[in-house]
Amino acid sequence: MNREREPAKAFVDLADTYAPQFDPLYLFTGLVRGCQALLTVDAAAAMIADARGTSKTMAATDEEAAFVQLMQLQTGRGP
Repeated sequence: MNREREPAKAFVDLADTYAPQFDPLYLFTGLVRGCQALLTVDAAAAMIADARGTSKTMAATDEEAAFVQLMQLQTGRGP
């Protein structure tokens, strides 16, 4: 697939997540894998915050990315 079509496919895949029985973890897994491919980075991870501001890692492309997210949460630093 050419580089120009990859973002369009990513948005179409994201739109497919509006099914009633859709698992949100599947969305986050697809999101981090899509970001990794589109941005040509070694790894990616997705983090969310709840209403109280508590952050949680939802998905990561590998264990190293998950570990980096954990360190960012524990130290209060990072994106």
